[in-house]
Amino acid sequence: MYEETLRDLLKNNEEYDAIIVRYNQKHENALSFMTSAEFWQEELNKIKDYIKPIEVKMIGGDFILSKGFNFTTYQQYAYEWLKSGEDWSIKNILGNAKNTYEAITGRAIDSLFNASIIVSLKRGAAYLRYEKFLKDKLTLPNAITIGDPGITYSVYDLLGLLRKKSPDNKLIYEVHDPKQMGGESLKEFRDRSRSFYRAFMNPGYVDMQASNDISYAAKIGGIWYFAESIGSNTYLGTGPTGVLEMREYCAENDIGILYIERNFLEWKNELLGNVKRQETTLDKTIDVKFVYEEINRKIKLVGNEFVRHLNDLNSLSETGCRSVFLSGLSTHSELFATGESENRIGRTDMLVIDKRINYRYIYEFKIYKETSDINNGLQQIIFQYPTQEDNHNGLVILSRKKADLAKTLQLVYERVNKSGITITQTGTLADDSRTIQIQYENPRNSVQVSMLTIFVFDLQQ
Repeated sequence: MYEETLRDLLKNNEEYDAIIVRYNQKHENALSFMTSAEFWQEELNKIKDYIKPIEVKMIGGDFILSKGFNFTTYQQYAYEWLKSGEDWSIKNILGNAKNTYEAITGRAIDSLFNASIIVSLKRGAAYLRYEKFLKDKLTLPNAITIGDPGITYSVYDLLGLLRKKSPDNKLIYEVHDPKQMGGESLKEFRDRSRSFYRAFMNPGYVDMQASNDISYAAKIGGIWYFAESIGSNTYLGTGPTGVLEMREYCAENDIGILYIERNFLEWKNELLGNVKRQETTLDKTIDVKFVYEEINRKIKLVGNEFVRHLNDLNSLSETGCRSVFLSGLSTHSELFATGESENRIGRTDMLVIDKRINYRYIYEFKIYKETSDINNGLQQIIFQYPTQEDNHNGLVILSRKKADLAKTLQLVYERVNKSGITITQTGTLADDSRTIQIQYENPRNSVQVSMLTIFVFDLQQ
């Protein structure tokens, strides 16, 4: 009995199977605010904590073990012995453990003593195997460029990958280089693409101009795949047909497309973290308030662009309007922005997580036609959705009501003052009278100060 060695515990180890089950659950949850590589590295850094001894009961026992003997010490022993190449006999480990236990406690071992030791040994071996699993993950390439830039068939190769496995978050990116844009795109191309525009998160912008440099990016199984400079919307040929086929596939398979106007190489390098942040960002302390100001500035910029393209976008529903703002925030690699997220009582319209500080910001969107729309928005963003930790939030009001904007802003101030919160400070965002900022006592924790930024964008026609 117990003729195995420690190395035999690396195989057919139910403790390792349990670790992998937990890994899959944690990895899926973590992808909402960090990359796979960041998660793998974080797990790797925690290995020593996972095997650190903890005070536990013997399996099936009714007493806490005496101080000085701890079964979970053996998970650390197994990990360190195996890592250093030692391959101890389990029989010898159990014999030494028995002598140690009886000397410390003055009691004979329980019938489940050996099983308790072996569980800890298996766990230590399992974490060594998990460590190798994580290191293997980290050696995988995090990005693959399909073919050379300008090879139009690359888009068909990417399409083949997508047909085998859906992209992460069911989202891909179509990038148009603004330096290669100008004039009008080919009408026949637009006509053939018309039924596929529904796949885009921000359809009002797509093909508004001719583009002779269209690229694609998709993240599949945690790895980025790029098809660079593969098409155009100015003629019909192999490349443009590939663009149309990609759009058609996404539209028919419920895969979103985020349209971006950027130089593809610059965008890709920023996405992968291959370029330095601007010195002002590097030197400035990145804290909760700084990020909040960054997000608010980006929302303001997207909102202003929305107003400028009113003819194209004003038929959108509240969900469609929110998607335009989501797409604007999603182009920034340090932010994760998602819609319809469970939070406390209900689903928030937009949840933004900054990956650098792992902090959450909640934003609610309301199309304003009646006073009740403003009341409902304030009720949700102040009382319904935030927890006591969610203290930097926003309300985006898209005003389609025929009214003087000044009167709409006055109404918002009135409704805020009657909302039932204790306001400690009121102001505007960067001297913009259309954006209201209030500081108030958190309704669930009066000693906690909360911030709310209210944007009002005029969508009257």
